[in-house]
Amino acid sequence: MVARLSEIGELAQKAHRPDDWAAQSVMGIARWVAELRRRETIRARDADGLEAELHELCRRRLWNWRGGGKW
Repeated sequence: MVARLSEIGELAQKAHRPDDWAAQSVMGIARWVAELRRRETIRARDADGLEAELHELCRRRLWNWRGGGKW
């Protein structure tokens, strides 16, 4: 799941309009993945904590944002 979210997050760099809502949504996912990776360089992956974070990520409003620009 984290690998797939990472792939989605990489799309943020390709946005023609970074201020577009869809681009902002993808950037939010990219930030989440970057923060997770940063923490995992310090300590081992916490499966229970990751599950809770994924649940919280699913509940964020960014999943409903729509965009109108080209990628």
